[in-house]
Amino acid sequence: MTGYDLRLWRSGQFWTRDEVRSIRIGSRWRQEDAAEQLGVTLRTYRTYEQYTPPLVVELGVQILSLQTMLSELARLPFDQAIKRLRTLTGCTKQELGVMPTYQVAMLSLGLKQWRSVLKWTQVQVAEKLGVTIRTYKSYEQGAYKLPRRVILAIQALTLRVMLPQLANGQPDDLLPQLWLLLQTDGA
Repeated sequence: MTGYDLRLWRSGQFWTRDEVRSIRIGSRWRQEDAAEQLGVTLRTYRTYEQYTPPLVVELGVQILSLQTMLSELARLPFDQAIKRLRTLTGCTKQELGVMPTYQVAMLSLGLKQWRSVLKWTQVQVAEKLGVTIRTYKSYEQGAYKLPRRVILAIQALTLRVMLPQLANGQPDDLLPQLWLLLQTDGA
């Protein structure tokens, strides 16, 4: 993702009736809105739009996009919904790691447990998030509260791992599992 891609994504985001805002329903996101949704300062967000944003932001954008397309996915046939999810995540094959769909909420139990369910090392997760191993270890040890953009990125990685199970599962399970994933906040 480039800064230009990030601007295009932001310009395609609209506020819905479900989102309590003082602005008009259907208005486009401003830079301030996108920065708030990603959990970064406006200055940092503007830098992302000028240059190449980090991988953690790209992953966060995937989850923010999923939130806006969830109602559309509900109206699509199952195979088309899975195809849209694969396009969104760029996931055409099964990601390394196996996660039963009923364990979506593992992030809320702790980052270390989430990682161990996936059978990933700290180095692997740090690489997938695009952060240093030192930074990831500090998140896992609880030295820092997980920033919103990291929580969104972890949700995106979880979706990538879940996608093969969701594609082979029951159509009625798709939306509840996605909803559960979006409600997992890492607290």
